[in-house]
Amino acid sequence: GLLAGLQTGTGAGQPRDTGQQYCPECGLSVETMARFCPHCGHQLLVLRQCGICGKNLSPKAKFCPACGAPAGQTHAPKICKECGSENRPEAVYCNQCGGELQG
Repeated sequence: GLLAGLQTGTGAGQPRDTGQQYCPECGLSVETMARFCPHCGHQLLVLRQCGICGKNLSPKAKFCPACGAPAGQTHAPKICKECGSENRPEAVYCNQCGGELQG
């Protein structure tokens, strides 16, 4: 019947231990399966991030709430003039040859 699947004994009726993680915004402990931090409301389920500042974006956001950049905008990679390798936009030196990258 309806009661056949109920758990009995120690811990009956208690939620399963889903583990813990820490909110990147406030640093407090939250359940692993949580979508939002119960302490500060920070969105934990990340679907998209701003390509400029890294802030979490809602699925329908057209602009980043933190830096104002259009959703989907990213910095262009820096190209090393010595070896032609692509590097992260914030890099100062080439990851391949060590050459200094131009601003």
